Amino acid sequence: MSAGEPGTARVVGRIRGRAGGWSGGNPAEVEARVRAIEADPPVSLDGDDLRVGHLDRSLRRRISISYEVVVPPNSTVHARTGSGALRVEGVAGAVDARSGSGRTRVADVGGDVTARTGSGGIEIDTVGGDVNARTGSGSIRIDGVDAALRARTGSGGIRVAGSPGSGWDLDTGSGSIGVDLPDDAAFEVDARTGSGSVRSDHPVTMDGEARRGRLRGTVRGGGPRVTLRTGSGGITID
Repeated sequence: MSAGEPGTARVVGRIRGRAGGWSGGNPAEVEARVRAIEADPPVSLDGDDLRVGHLDRSLRRRISISYEVVVPPNSTVHARTGSGALRVEGVAGAVDARSGSGRTRVADVGGDVTARTGSGGIEIDTVGGDVNARTGSGSIRIDGVDAALRARTGSGGIRVAGSPGSGWDLDTGSGSIGVDLPDDAAFEVDARTGSGSVRSDHPVTMDGEARRGRLRGTVRGGGPRVTLRTGSGGITID
């Protein structure tokens, strides 16, 4: 999904029917479902509300559809897919992108971003609002965030670059965490790893005793809290 001209939208769908193979599937029945979808595409427009992809259950079996959607630049986006990649770029409003399984990419968005997938990586670049990213299994990479941030993965690394204008909370069950902050960033840090090291290139005034796998204190007098947690893996603050 991407942004186009103001006041215009375009939807292109590619239908794929799967027949035969080890799991069966009557070719004539699959072809009939494809033709039915072509005759009545799952696209509707109600005022400024564009809806794409809601299929009747009777037409879903052994059918997959990929979409390319172009919307006005000021759009707000809610995107869902059971399985497959999601990409949203260039819209000024908020984005809520969720996938059962597949990679998610969001870039050049003016509002808040929520990105969730059961399994797959998440990439987010240049966001004007808060970010909430979660995947059950996969890496998370976020670049250009200057507001609140929450990132979770059950297994996979997390890498973030930006400036914490509000609190950051990063957590992975297994994987490394790396944050890249401005040279003059002022913040509180609370970093902990179950197995691995914690390293900071920023000067930290410690809060309490130093312990292996733990770093807690303030940088340049403090500011928004940056919380970093991993069950297994190293943590770096650059």
